[in-house]
Amino acid sequence: MAIDPIVVQRYAQALFQRALDEGALELLAQEVIEILPALRGNERLRDFFESPNIPKRAKRALIERTLAATEASQLDEFAHLLLDRGRIDHFVPCLDLFITLEEEHRGFFNAEVVTAVELSQERRVEMLEVLERHTGHQLDLTFTIDPRILGGVVFRHRDELIDTSLRTGLAEIGAELKDVRVH
Repeated sequence: MAIDPIVVQRYAQALFQRALDEGALELLAQEVIEILPALRGNERLRDFFESPNIPKRAKRALIERTLAATEASQLDEFAHLLLDRGRIDHFVPCLDLFITLEEEHRGFFNAEVVTAVELSQERRVEMLEVLERHTGHQLDLTFTIDPRILGGVVFRHRDELIDTSLRTGLAEIGAELKDVRVH
């Protein structure tokens, strides 16, 4: 089933607002951060919830067993709400967006820096300072090494992509050279 980004936005915003109103934002965010990795890569779990052949009561029982131990009741109630409305496949995307909303509320934004080689701690700090000035946000940077970019830096933040990698530069030169006619 296709994930509807409008549905994700509405439900994630509602979950965020409820947790904020109830003074449970920090607790809920911590619990979501703890369970997201287990949910994100679990294809069997996704197939279980998306299968029309599995009765709703079995899905409800699994939600109750899995989320009963959480302190934030909003998470359990949220999963049941999505199940009841036929939107359980939106659960993980909603939780991902909820975390983004919570981080933005705290003034932190996730971003990624990709380099061809490992950066020293000093260079990472310098890059963080430059990128925070550029974006105007406090950033929680994830540094990734990808030798395929050959050199330079690729920066991803929200909808922004800055690609100064050697690989991209060479590809652009190659594309320009294709259009050059030699007589």
